[in-house]
Amino acid sequence: MNQENQITPPSSGEVRPSAEMESLRLEFFDLIRRVHQYRPMSSISVEGATPTEARALHVIFLMETQTGVARVRPGCVAQQMHVTPSAMSQVLRTLSAKGLVERGRDGDDYRAVAVRLTESGRALAEKVDSEFSRRARELVEYVGVERMRAMVETMNLIAEFQRERQEGTDEDSSVSARP
Repeated sequence: MNQENQITPPSSGEVRPSAEMESLRLEFFDLIRRVHQYRPMSSISVEGATPTEARALHVIFLMETQTGVARVRPGCVAQQMHVTPSAMSQVLRTLSAKGLVERGRDGDDYRAVAVRLTESGRALAEKVDSEFSRRARELVEYVGVERMRAMVETMNLIAEFQRERQEGTDEDSSVSARP
């Protein structure tokens, strides 16, 4: 590793990053903020649905088509959309009132609720999916295939790092919680 990229200990015993590492950290967090601010993929809407409703329809559509399940549990949709179950419940109530999803019991478990797209809900979800695909193609064309592959590899490494770190934190807390 390059000497200037290393973390250098000051005389107080604290560990401080080098100026280059600090600059990179600030640039990274600014980039995350800007990407989050301009989230073009999450602002897709179609006539008859708000952007949030369109996202919910799209998530249900993907879960139904990719997993082959006939009904999807609302909690799974909420988790995929990073919203609370109560917020998702409200969205699904609205989608149900618009005739875009049907809510019902999930199989043999009469307590569990599940949703499925209606024909009109599937038609809207397919429009949203088409728009997502179009925007993704535009992004790849703008950035380039090789750069996108490199970004995906890098993001996978970041996700792996975070997962390993979280698992380590979970193990540490379970060890310290023992009597």
